[in-house]
Amino acid sequence: MAEYPLDASLTEIASDAAWAVTPHSKPDFFVVDDQLNNDRYIYIEISPQVHVSSEWLCAMATCLLALDGWGIAITNVTNGYVIVLAQVLLLHGPVFDGCKDLEEVAYALRMHLN
Repeated sequence: MAEYPLDASLTEIASDAAWAVTPHSKPDFFVVDDQLNNDRYIYIEISPQVHVSSEWLCAMATCLLALDGWGIAITNVTNGYVIVLAQVLLLHGPVFDGCKDLEEVAYALRMHLN
């Protein structure tokens, strides 16, 4: 797990250098550890190396069954994002146009991570 300072006074070079102090130079996930607004979402970015599958999406949704009203927002999708809720996936962006099932959604997500 890596930590990234959310300090507006840091220059871009200084904030990028902060990643170097973590023991993991290429983390698989980045989770914002502070609430950005009144939504009950956890915002994450997924490494393109992670194999996104329908099973992986279902596992996240299953974890959310015990957390009423919470969701996981996957934000590093080219021209879109996904919000995983316990009972439904919310898809936004043209990369998901034409997806007819969960397998197609997982494939589109996997192909458009940035």
